[in-house]
Amino acid sequence: MRYSATKAGVQGFTRTLAVEQQANGVRVNCVVPGAIATEMLERFSSTIGGFDAQKNVPMGRAGTAEEVAAAIVWLCSPAASYVTGQSLGVDDGITVVMPAAE
Repeated sequence: MRYSATKAGVQGFTRTLAVEQQANGVRVNCVVPGAIATEMLERFSSTIGGFDAQKNVPMGRAGTAEEVAAAIVWLCSPAASYVTGQSLGVDDGITVVMPAAE
């Protein structure tokens, strides 16, 4: 639960900092990755008895670090010059299909 709370805190900080820094020409955004094939996902999988991407992720696979990096590169590019204060989900839409914690 602490991990989710910190992610929410970063998203709130991103919005606040974006408003505060607009006058300085600084854009502030954050990337919110979903299930990405990393050591952290492997550790999480081992504690819950295995992560079944086909069952838990709409595309049926974990994302890659390269896919997250591509989103960050885009946010830093002139193509995203009008984007600020946003949380970009790089999560295969899992936040759309996953029910909120009760």
